[in-house]
Amino acid sequence: MTRKLYLDWDNGKLTILALGGRRGFSEIQFLCIDTEGSPNPVMAEEQGEQLKSFLKELAPQGCKTAVCLGRDRLIARQLTIPKADPTEEPAIVRFQVLRELNESPDEIRLDYLPFDPPGGSDRRVLALMVRVELFNAWKTILQEAQTKLVSLCPRLAGLGGLIADLGPAKTPVALLAIGSNWAELGVFIDGLNIFSRSLNPNTNLSQEVKRSLALFAAQNENLAPKSLFILAPPLWKGDADLAAATNLPLQRIQPFDGILGTRPLADREGEFTASLGVLVGLARLEEKGKKPSPDFANPRQPPPPSQLGKQRAMLYAAVGAAVFLVVGYFLFGVKNATYNEMKDLEAKKEDLKKQLELAKNESKRVQALAEWDDVVWLDEMYDLAQRVRNSKDLQWTEFEGKPRQNRDKDSEFRSQLKLKVNLPGGADKREGYNAFVEEIRKDEGKIYKTEKQTTDKGGDSVTLEIDVRRRRPDEYKRTIKPPVKEKAKEAEPAGTPVKINELPESEGGQP
Repeated sequence: MTRKLYLDWDNGKLTILALGGRRGFSEIQFLCIDTEGSPNPVMAEEQGEQLKSFLKELAPQGCKTAVCLGRDRLIARQLTIPKADPTEEPAIVRFQVLRELNESPDEIRLDYLPFDPPGGSDRRVLALMVRVELFNAWKTILQEAQTKLVSLCPRLAGLGGLIADLGPAKTPVALLAIGSNWAELGVFIDGLNIFSRSLNPNTNLSQEVKRSLALFAAQNENLAPKSLFILAPPLWKGDADLAAATNLPLQRIQPFDGILGTRPLADREGEFTASLGVLVGLARLEEKGKKPSPDFANPRQPPPPSQLGKQRAMLYAAVGAAVFLVVGYFLFGVKNATYNEMKDLEAKKEDLKKQLELAKNESKRVQALAEWDDVVWLDEMYDLAQRVRNSKDLQWTEFEGKPRQNRDKDSEFRSQLKLKVNLPGGADKREGYNAFVEEIRKDEGKIYKTEKQTTDKGGDSVTLEIDVRRRRPDEYKRTIKPPVKEKAKEAEPAGTPVKINELPESEGGQP
């Protein structure tokens, strides 16, 4: 009777390995089936019914099932974290991965594979993620097939279990698994995966393997693989090219090496060699009492909260928060400090830009003032005031003198006067203003050049703009004569005199 099932279903190829008996490989069966499509959320129920028909005579209902996923179906991240307590490490890894990932935490399932390089103070982590929709699709498929999902792990977990039995101990080795339409390359030490790549078997596979191993060796000189194992169909003939490209000793392995009593693969089943090797590797792991890792059905997680008293639980929570803050400070302290310093420098840069712009404007203003051969405005104001015939008809409200814009350096008219005049009598009585303008026009071209006259909407005021030529002090000859005092009017005849003692008394009795 079958005690456990192992499945590898991808790209139209379904491989099933069934183990029977209480333990060991005394009862082993496998099926290699060509199907249409691959497991996906849209057709999960139909594919579950299809799988149920394949397992009808192979496994009982509710049989435990482990599923393998290809490396190209997963999202991977390489991390380096400080060594921490095992109970805190999953939270640190999850925090690091989600901080750099664009995916929502609710859309992925995460597990990781840790590795401590020899002589290193930090821990390396290969974090792998599967989308929740694919995970749920497999749950639906197995539910429809009336089996129970107990493990969902990448193929590299099975490859690690296989090479741990068939490869050398305590020596880094490379393992290349070649399927019908997939290929995966990994570097292992005693079955522990420290490097993995998904390759395209339809390209120049030898050169891809060479580049991948060269990149790994350049970054991990002490962990460079010493040999290369191949798990490939019998018809694959790239051994010589691969040996020449990698300059490593090659050795082919078969899925059932070291297992007695298994039937040989048929010709049609040969292209399923790599998938069978992955499934047998998972079975070898579990026969040793080990669990496959990473496992998305049973990911590493912080331990559940202890059933202690509230005070002890709060103490543990405080200690955990302190450790988390210390680790967070260790990981992000330098980065945050650099970021803050960068922001401060950017702010200072913006301040300096503003100061520079102000200095440029001030320099232009000072330069303009230095070049401005200005008029004597007090004398000019006195001279203009003399031209006003009657101040009751004309009142100045604003007097503004400034350098003339866009002035011609060769012109004598380098200043501009803006004069705002109020007309007390309104727009209908402009005789005083017209007389004032006529006085100015007498010196048109000599002293003044009239530019523009603007009357406001109500007609009660006029703005006059004229260009002014600078004059020497002795050229201001106009004088304002003081007004003639009017003779005092004769006093009117006095009325009847009032005697002081005849004045009425005040209410207080005082005169």
